[in-house]
Amino acid sequence: MNRAIQFLIVSSGKISPKKDNDIIVHDTSIKGRPWIENTHSWIDPTSLSILALNACGYRKHERVREAVRMILDRQLPVGGWNYGNTEVFGKQLMPISECTGHALCALAGYVETNDVKLSIDYLNREVDRIRTPLALSWSILGLAAWSNRPVKARDWILESLALQKKYGNYDTALLSQLIIAYCASGDFWSSFLD
Repeated sequence: MNRAIQFLIVSSGKISPKKDNDIIVHDTSIKGRPWIENTHSWIDPTSLSILALNACGYRKHERVREAVRMILDRQLPVGGWNYGNTEVFGKQLMPISECTGHALCALAGYVETNDVKLSIDYLNREVDRIRTPLALSWSILGLAAWSNRPVKARDWILESLALQKKYGNYDTALLSQLIIAYCASGDFWSSFLD
């Protein structure tokens, strides 16, 4: 595990100085985590690395604090997050529910509710329409991280599971995430925080 922790601490997404006339508006100099080495930092892997480092006792590490900064920098003005861009060629991009869930989970315990209120509001508006396992589980987990777990969360998870009859079986990773979301309530996230 030490090698994995070291990897998360040492490596980062590709960074570059912010330019005045850049086609993107977020700060490309803040280190996060990429999906693939030597590429741009994205919300999902950065959020997952924060959760992993928290679970291993590195909650207060500088790399975690910088990752939190990166996620906040990429929050959309309307609330929520997408894969990692805010605006490109003058057009504001749309939020995505699972990315927003990832970010909210990662930011729990680091920022105040007011810093993510628009994102919580966005997810609360979207979650009752979501039944895909990835988006639903992370949406529920993201809201639960802020003591905002929807009352109907378990019903929605059962509806998602029933869709396997129509679309085929979910893989182990998706089933695991749905089970965690089904069980996550109350102080579930406190076990990941100091």
